[in-house]
Amino acid sequence: MQKEKSTQALNSAILGLEQKKEAQRDAIKNEIDNIHQNLMPGNIIESGIEKITGSPSLTKKMAASSLIMGSGFPAKKIISGKSKNSFRKLLGTITQVAVTGLVAKNASKIVLNSLKLGKKLFR
Repeated sequence: MQKEKSTQALNSAILGLEQKKEAQRDAIKNEIDNIHQNLMPGNIIESGIEKITGSPSLTKKMAASSLIMGSGFPAKKIISGKSKNSFRKLLGTITQVAVTGLVAKNASKIVLNSLKLGKKLFR
């Protein structure tokens, strides 16, 4: 009788250890998959950008800078287009400078309103 009890105890202990081994194996596989996903080039770049732009003030500054740099060029293209006329080119350049200056003076307001609008749209 004693032998049967010890055999049952051993069998249940073995079964418990096998279950523990399977659980640990699954945990290791999941961890390896996570590491693999994190080491993909696209994910590395994405996480780096998130870390860099994680600061709200930095995000606002970057948005303002890109807005300032990109605002005048379309205005110039609208005015001068592909024209070879020197007067239109000059007028386009003057428009570009004026629009860039105007946006630069009001960049923080424009960015703040844009961020508010973006939050409302994408909630």
